Amino acid sequence: MAFWEVRAVLQSGDRFWENVYHIQTDGDSDVSTDALNAIIEFYVTRTLSVYTIVKLVRRLLGTADSFIETSVDEAGTFDAGSSDLLPLWNTIRVVLNSASGRNGLKFLRGMALASQLTATEGQWDPSLITAVQTAWTTMENAIEATTGQHLVFGAANKIAFSGDVQSTVQMRQRHRKRRRSA
Repeated sequence: MAFWEVRAVLQSGDRFWENVYHIQTDGDSDVSTDALNAIIEFYVTRTLSVYTIVKLVRRLLGTADSFIETSVDEAGTFDAGSSDLLPLWNTIRVVLNSASGRNGLKFLRGMALASQLTATEGQWDPSLITAVQTAWTTMENAIEATTGQHLVFGAANKIAFSGDVQSTVQMRQRHRKRRRSA
């Protein structure tokens, strides 16, 4: 059994960010093409059209080996239209449910617009939650459909059932390095 670190690399202008996934494979086998394509499909269909999915990179988890690169270089297909973009620290939180131990978390950037906030401050519109949940479940099922491959987190905690997309807006990194007013 091997554990792979797979990073989806996205770009906004000259800024890059990544989302990291851990995939368990049988033996020493590489992550399947189907699993990689499922991750690419998730990002292409759910990322705003102003951002680019640059590449997927992967390597055995815990090694200093060079990354194996899969070039994507596609813009997201979720059209922003004339809606205002939110800062990238506004993320959609996905709880990765575990059969035992703590649940894992995944924070998704670049998938929501200001118009998708509800009148209740700090909440995503239910239609956005449903769309992201559907896309997440499709991606997760495609990875699990590959014989012997599982989406995991932490110390190889297999996800017990599909990740749960939360309705609360997560303001990731805004709390860090705040300046105090004098």
